[in-house]
Amino acid sequence: MTQKPKSLKQIDFEGGPRFTLIITYSPSMNNRKLLSNLLETATVEAESKIKGKYSENYALPLIKKFRELIKNIRTVPKDKTLAIFVSCTTKNVYLFTPTKVLPMPSTLRA
Repeated sequence: MTQKPKSLKQIDFEGGPRFTLIITYSPSMNNRKLLSNLLETATVEAESKIKGKYSENYALPLIKKFRELIKNIRTVPKDKTLAIFVSCTTKNVYLFTPTKVLPMPSTLRA
């Protein structure tokens, strides 16, 4: 009996490859070249980790999506944190202003 191939949504839900990059604001993010270098460095590091964990069938499309996203990021507005999320089924870029970090309740501490 042959097994039905999994859909991308099933793979994503079942722990398929995904990539999340969060970069807190720094003044260098207003410089297009410096931001590009920062994103490239993060991409190379992520590619290495993803390729080491997943087969090329899953890793390469994810890496391609991420590279397509970052080539459109020119600069980041002042005081905004950059968050990039990529999975088999989705890709999103968010800019947000971090809020005050609250202490973790003692019931959640390890």
